[in-house]
Amino acid sequence: MVIEYKPTTADTRIFTPKELIDCQDSGGRWLNAEVVEVLDEALRVHFTGFNKKFDETVPNTPNRVLKQCKDQTGRMGQDFLPNHRLDVLDPYGKWLEARVVDLNEKQVKVHYRNYHEKFDEWLSKSEM
Repeated sequence: MVIEYKPTTADTRIFTPKELIDCQDSGGRWLNAEVVEVLDEALRVHFTGFNKKFDETVPNTPNRVLKQCKDQTGRMGQDFLPNHRLDVLDPYGKWLEARVVDLNEKQVKVHYRNYHEKFDEWLSKSEM
């Protein structure tokens, strides 16, 4: 079950140039990106690993742009919310794209993109 992400007052939608974010491209794929420019109600973004000709201007909405899961020291794994995109290293050394579908105080349940939900798993926050 995927829980719809609903922004709270703590999720301020404020982004800064050079901030690393998760962004949905025009093809519907969630990718790592960097904020190039902050516009009135949109962001100009550069997708990591892509040529600048693929940069896009995207609306600053939670269905297109999310802050990456980081705590105040810049470490991953502390500030998870439903629907956040994560990169998870599998036991075979392959990075898989995943989404937070549930969470509790100590664990995050993730769903791997393009995998059946029977492969969803709980991961310890302390190991992320």
